[in-house]
Amino acid sequence: MTEERRQDLVAYRQQNTLKDKQRELTGQLIDGIKQIEEGLARPAPVREVLPEMVMASRGGKAVKGKRVTVRR
Repeated sequence: MTEERRQDLVAYRQQNTLKDKQRELTGQLIDGIKQIEEGLARPAPVREVLPEMVMASRGGKAVKGKRVTVRR
């Protein structure tokens, strides 16, 4: 990596740090780790805890989909 590229990356990171500080002051910056921990701390809704009911087919073969050929 060239010295010029390293300097560009340092400047880019400094700009992003300043943007993050400005967003934090205005309340627009979100702490992702905190959001994940809060989401995991909440109990799961009852609908997601129970498995979904699936109807069994009566025929010998279950039809997944109809194949259609295209004539050109």
